[in-house]
Amino acid sequence: MTKLEGGDPVIENPPVALALSPSSSLPIPARYLEISHLRASLILGLKEHLSKRTGLIGTAVEEFHKKFNAGLLLPNIFERLGSISVQSLYRLKKDFNDLGIDGLIPGYGGAGRSKISDHEKNLVLSLLLNQNRLKIGVGITNTKEYLVKKGIESPSSPATIRRFVDQWKKDHYDAWIKMREGDKALNDKCLPYAERDWRLLTVGEGLVADGHRLNFQVIHPVTAKPCRAALVLFWDWKSSYPLGFEILVEENIQCVASALRNSILTLGKTPKWVLIDNGKAFRAKIFTEDISFEDTELPGMFARLNINYHFAQPYNAQAKPIERIFGILNEQLERLVPSYTGASIEDKPAWTKRNEKYAQSLHDPYVPTIPETSELIRAWRDRYAERPSRGRDGLRPIDILRQAQADPSQGFGKIDPNELIFLMMEREVKNVGRNGVTWLGWHWYDENLYGLKDKVVIRYSLSDLSQIYIFHKNEFLCAARPIEPVHPMASESENPKDMEAVKEVYRLKNKVKNTTRKLCDLLDTKQAAQIDWSRTKSAEIIETIQEIEEKKNPKVVNCSPFVDGVSYSLDDAPPPRYKPPREWRGYFEHWERYDYHQEQDPEMLTQEDREFIGWYKTTSEYEAVYGPKKNTRLLV
Repeated sequence: MTKLEGGDPVIENPPVALALSPSSSLPIPARYLEISHLRASLILGLKEHLSKRTGLIGTAVEEFHKKFNAGLLLPNIFERLGSISVQSLYRLKKDFNDLGIDGLIPGYGGAGRSKISDHEKNLVLSLLLNQNRLKIGVGITNTKEYLVKKGIESPSSPATIRRFVDQWKKDHYDAWIKMREGDKALNDKCLPYAERDWRLLTVGEGLVADGHRLNFQVIHPVTAKPCRAALVLFWDWKSSYPLGFEILVEENIQCVASALRNSILTLGKTPKWVLIDNGKAFRAKIFTEDISFEDTELPGMFARLNINYHFAQPYNAQAKPIERIFGILNEQLERLVPSYTGASIEDKPAWTKRNEKYAQSLHDPYVPTIPETSELIRAWRDRYAERPSRGRDGLRPIDILRQAQADPSQGFGKIDPNELIFLMMEREVKNVGRNGVTWLGWHWYDENLYGLKDKVVIRYSLSDLSQIYIFHKNEFLCAARPIEPVHPMASESENPKDMEAVKEVYRLKNKVKNTTRKLCDLLDTKQAAQIDWSRTKSAEIIETIQEIEEKKNPKVVNCSPFVDGVSYSLDDAPPPRYKPPREWRGYFEHWERYDYHQEQDPEMLTQEDREFIGWYKTTSEYEAVYGPKKNTRLLV
């Protein structure tokens, strides 16, 4: 290795594999051979014209030149070669006399051979075919300087050497990529690949999962500080529909199972197989520790559902078709969120950089929460699914999915949500107190927790914090919802809902209190000896005693681990028909009537109802009850 005066390294002895023999030449294109033949015919015609001259040679050449350019002599050759100068005629005549027809081939140095020397070829290729990826211009400059310094002739201009390099790159693109960028780039850019036909699949047959670090900040549910969460998404290969996802801010393997559960509920059936990226690229998006999914509980979960799992080949871009979806997500959604931080260092917005005070003054500080982020992603999914896809022959993903779900022979709609309990999200152990379970600074309560003073396991999804799922002794107990704090002095509040919330607390308190009283009263009866004390809920024990007294079969209470009234299918249920009360005046409070109207089909409202809604929105009670609300803000 030798260095020039400027410090740039030059390989003194290039690899043998790169050395070119003195007799090597660039291939002669067929077009150039055709031109050489036409030029030979032209020169032969000129010689024949000169053989018949009566005056000076120069005068005869001028006469031939004028007649040829006018199309009077050799019109077919003129049509294909075009006009020619007198100087070119003399030069072509000389080349033909010196080198024959090979001297008429277009190019530099004649016979289609570049005049670039072998020293120049070997040295410039030695510099450029290096993994440091030296720029072509710098490599040419270093080549010229080094040869001049060593006293070696370098007849070619920088433009000539660049043309040689460009042509060599075109002819040996595979070697150019491998030497400069490595095997992965060779696989991604040069090697042939198998084109997979999505038409051979059925909807729901195969799902693809991958992770994506969101390119905008969200509010951490525990620390309440902005952070970049991760998204795990399952995508249906046939329809290109993003079925289910899970958002996580802490490392846990369960998020993959939770995203699969959400996908199965949306799809309506269990897929035949799933493809998961097991390479370092996926783990780097979500996990900091080096893990392997094959060493986790995921394969066991898939086996329980009779799902075949496949881990994608590492460092293989073609094996992960879902990557394109994340690019679309970045352009169509993430860039619209005010807390967008950029998809790369070069893509960072100005407000994230130092000393950008003006940009920071214009920046909207709004950062969405996890539930708001989930709503944003669901809304983007709906928009994406409604747009025709070029990759699906112009069909919309939602149409492909719904058409398959409408086919009874495909087996959709036969999923029992209870079978997916073991896939339900991350779990934590909590103690049950007077107000249920305390988590994330909230009290989560359900009547089935009353009277229980023990440890329970909660399962939750950060993408849906409307309720958490509580298990006791490895069995599902209930779905608890957060308790909203009440006004300290509800009777003095202008919001009528504050007083209603206090009344609801007292109603619940009296209800569970009566449950305890009934249980204590029944404990003195003879039937108390027949109670199955393995039950943990007082209400069930009371029902058991009453059933024994009435000689009825015990009634089994089936608790669902899913949100009441929420449909997990794509098709929403039709809105209920409008049935107005007998009379409004004195029958409802204003806010109750407004809430009632909001639940109805707008087309069923009367003109009087619309006038009431418009009037109520101008009142101070409406502002106290409903507004102003914090809306999700996008840069649209």
